[in-house]
Amino acid sequence: MPHPLSLLKLTVIILCSLSIESVQAQVFNSSTSAATGLTGRAAVEPGDAVYLNPSALAHLRGRQFYAAYSEEELAFTLSDNSPDAMIPAALGYFQRDFSGREDSFSALSLALAEFAGKKFAMGLTGHYFSAKTPQETYRQINADLGLMFTPTANMGLGLVAYNLLGEADDMPGFLRPRRSVGVGFNYVYKNISRFRVDVSTLDQIGLGLETYINSFLITRLGYFNDWDIKRELLSLGLGFKGPR
Repeated sequence: MPHPLSLLKLTVIILCSLSIESVQAQVFNSSTSAATGLTGRAAVEPGDAVYLNPSALAHLRGRQFYAAYSEEELAFTLSDNSPDAMIPAALGYFQRDFSGREDSFSALSLALAEFAGKKFAMGLTGHYFSAKTPQETYRQINADLGLMFTPTANMGLGLVAYNLLGEADDMPGFLRPRRSVGVGFNYVYKNISRFRVDVSTLDQIGLGLETYINSFLITRLGYFNDWDIKRELLSLGLGFKGPR
């Protein structure tokens, strides 16, 4: 699990042939999940918990801050699971502008989580979606429900239902958050490798592998297949964890 002082953690990702805009598996994927084939429903990452599986917040420790910026995307997440917190919680904001278009999409999200036993965690995320086109602005409130089961310290299973309140039929398809269910598997082998597998009812599968070269460097590989749009993606990442 992440150290309470992991605010100093820096991750540098190099992506190969990966376009998150066209995939839209979830609202947002952090650099870590993007480099591992858009996987992470059963992993614990500060940048992904709000969007991939809110139950992961119960496993985070201390206060975490994640931010990402690119020409088309802006995202940040602030989470708190310190001893002073009544319940693990996180606040996230995400905005995407589409290149060559006047369309945009944003999401303001609040997530809460708690353990339902020693090995089970539950989480709920509320979203306020806003989508804009040159002709109209669309708004929607929705929610995700996530579960995580950790039978051992090095294994995790995740189950998430996205957009429980249904899809906004009036929202254009390429901007509309889709209703779906996803499952994930996460396994750490002797603290030198981590395997990830994610499957979604949107006809998507992702495979990820992380290898810890030493205490600071992590290599990441990923494969993603979306049968719905008939597209396969490969990803490659290099991560650096600074001193804590």
